[in-house]
Amino acid sequence: MAGNDDRDDDEKPLDPAVERIRARLTRLFAISFGITVTALMVVMAAIVYKAMQSGPPPVAAEGRIVLPTGATGMETAFADDRVLLRYLLDGREYVAVFALSDGRRIGGLSIERE
Repeated sequence: MAGNDDRDDDEKPLDPAVERIRARLTRLFAISFGITVTALMVVMAAIVYKAMQSGPPPVAAEGRIVLPTGATGMETAFADDRVLLRYLLDGREYVAVFALSDGRRIGGLSIERE
């Protein structure tokens, strides 16, 4: 029965100071665990929200842009739903902006040198 005496010694109540520290650590663990779980839930919710909002990928548009007869294309640049064309016509430079969705001309400039 000497074994029972050893178990009784292991289960003695903790010193009050050690018990307070243990209680604080337990409370700190519970708080940090709660904050971590909440943060993970927020991140997961943000990922699901972003995935639901992103709709289908854009479809490649096929269209036609009409330049004046005799124009020679020099450069193009794309941004969003627009294309910028720089071209030569009768020895002068022009810049025109077109909508990719329907090919309509949005605006343009004539580049002149002094």
